[in-house]
Order: sequence, then C-alpha cells, then structure tokens
Amino acid sequence: MFLQVLTTVKKHLSYFLSGLILLVAFIAGTYFFIRYQTTLTQLKKLSSSSQSPTEAQTAQLINEVGKLYILPSGENPTIAGVTDVTKLSNQPFFTHAQNGDEILIYPKAQKAILYRPSAHKIIDVTDVAAPPSSSPNP
Repeated sequence: MFLQVLTTVKKHLSYFLSGLILLVAFIAGTYFFIRYQTTLTQLKKLSSSSQSPTEAQTAQLINEVGKLYILPSGENPTIAGVTDVTKLSNQPFFTHAQNGDEILIYPKAQKAILYRPSAHKIIDVTDVAAPPSSSPNP
C-alpha cells in the first residue's frame, strides 16, 4: 500500500514539475519576444529619424514655414538640417543658426530660408546663386 502511494506521489510530482518547467519556459519566451519587438520598434524609430525627412515631415515643415513667410510657388524645396553649427560659423547666413535648425532651399526662386522648428521662427532668408548650367555657350 505504501509503495503504491509513493509511486502515485512520484507520478504526480513529475507531472507537476513538468508543468512548472513548461510554464517557466512559456513566461521566459513571452518576455524575450516582447523585448525583441520593443527593440525592433526603437530601431525603426532611430533609423527613420537619421534618414532624410519623409513626405509628411516635409509637408509639415513647408506648412509651418508657409505660415510665417510667403514661399516660392511651383517648386518643392530641398531641405537640409543643421547638425554641427561650428562647421558653418564662417558663413554669414548661419551666424544665428543652431543645431536642429532646418534650411529650405528653393533653387528656381534662388532663395534659402533658415527656420528654427523649436521656436517656430524664421531666422534668416537669403538669395542663393543658381548653379552654373552645364550646356556649352554658343
């Protein structure tokens, strides 16, 4: 009788331990899967912020600047960001520039606009020379 009870207890204990191991493995797997998904999301955010602006970001920037300044019509600007103002300090247009400022360049209209998104202000506007044409002179 005692041997039969001991066998039954061992059997139930092995089932319990197997179930416990499976539960711990499931919880660990779920935890690491969630961490993996979170890391992928953060990586996508970082990679998209380091690339050129998207169409929506460009449209929003043009809209913000357009509320403050009459923008040239008929062309889309080339947009650049100021990342290291120390490299631009010798150029008069960038005298008041700060890191994070945006530059909208309209080549046909020959205008460049320095805009500070954090303050929603236009810092400077200047004329830019058109690039020389590559066609031969007659």
